[in-house]
Amino acid sequence: DFSASAQARSSRSELCRSPHSANAEMPADMCQCLQGGSASAAQLPGSEVTRATVKDIRRSWAFDEFFLYSTPIPGFAETTCHSVVVVSVAEQDREEDDLRNYLHLQFVPFQGPRIQQLPFSNVSKGKLVSHWRPKSQVFAFRIADVLELWVERVERKETSARDSVTFAEDLVKACSVPQVDLAHFEKMIEDLNEWHRLEVAKENSRRAVAVGTVVAMAACTVQ
Repeated sequence: DFSASAQARSSRSELCRSPHSANAEMPADMCQCLQGGSASAAQLPGSEVTRATVKDIRRSWAFDEFFLYSTPIPGFAETTCHSVVVVSVAEQDREEDDLRNYLHLQFVPFQGPRIQQLPFSNVSKGKLVSHWRPKSQVFAFRIADVLELWVERVERKETSARDSVTFAEDLVKACSVPQVDLAHFEKMIEDLNEWHRLEVAKENSRRAVAVGTVVAMAACTVQ
């Protein structure tokens, strides 16, 4: 098992801009929406990625198979604009008595990077975007370097509403996965924006109904 703590990081972001390729600024109310409704510690998948986790990965494994899934954001079951990267531990690095040979990696917005070690590659409620078997194994340091970067960003509270997308994009780039069109990540950002627009519209509608009810009750009281 990883030495990462299972306790979720509860830091809140002061930034809504990411330095990554999708550089359009997220609306501040989207940040509030994701912060306010994000999954509780009990709902968060796997364990927090820590510096100890990164060290374990860097010295332990190579990887020989990659999967990219689009899934709901943890805590927002109606969304499909979250990303999970799954990597398979190379055969020579597997332990005979441990069948958990797949690492599930994701970034939960305003919580941090998460890791699960499982005996299967499938992601619950996930849609497979890409599957790749490289001709030669990818050394663990490539993934470890990305995880270390994101651990440092969380420590500095340099987080963004779209981190789940850019985190997966960084892993795909680091491993040079050829099947993934980087335009996929731009589309994910667009989907996140559209989901947010609809959520704001729903909230405004609920508020309008609530105000109308209060006004109607007040009118009845006056009569």
